[in-house]
Amino acid sequence: MKKVNTLMMLVQGFFQNYLVVDRGLSQNTVMAYRDTLKLFFAFECSRQKKSITKLVLDDVNADAILLFLNQLESKRNNSIVTRNLRLAALKTFSLFLTTKDVERSGEYQRIMALPLKKAPHKVIDYLEVSEIKSIIDGFNFENRNDQRDQVLLNLLYNTGARVQEICDLTVNSITFGRLPVVTLVGKGNKTRMVPIWQDTANLLMSYLRKNQILDQPEVSIFLKTL
Repeated sequence: MKKVNTLMMLVQGFFQNYLVVDRGLSQNTVMAYRDTLKLFFAFECSRQKKSITKLVLDDVNADAILLFLNQLESKRNNSIVTRNLRLAALKTFSLFLTTKDVERSGEYQRIMALPLKKAPHKVIDYLEVSEIKSIIDGFNFENRNDQRDQVLLNLLYNTGARVQEICDLTVNSITFGRLPVVTLVGKGNKTRMVPIWQDTANLLMSYLRKNQILDQPEVSIFLKTL
């Protein structure tokens, strides 16, 4: 079997079996790994002036990955955090390859030994309660998109959830009643239930009714456009 076929077959196995079946990673994590490999392969194709079908296992090496990481910062203006996330994905891919391509296990060990780049620690800015209230109250609740954005910001402020966690919410993620709660699914598909204020619950109820999705449990709460 040619190496070019071996690389592509291993990439397929990495996504279809290793990440999903063996590791049980979330869809968002798998998508992030997919984007990393797409960027790395595109970089290698451009650098070596060859098509992706000509890439082989030898092209997955520590020197190439270092060049790739450096151009993420210099050419794509990615942050150090993004650089480190890309490296983490490539390390996971290399760990997978060590069990499939034993002859090159030494090179994969070199990749896994690449250090994360230290990022400066910044003091996190924050808004005062009055400033947050001013932003939230600035929406026109009669406008459907404004209503959506107001409810979204209320939930972010109320729950402290990550943006992706809020975007992933469906109607059945909300439990109304005397003690309303929202069920969030975070990294690694870890689920947690977070209480929400009655005012937030009332806004949500009004929003769901206005958009006629209250009785559609699997529908995403926050649609891109309304």
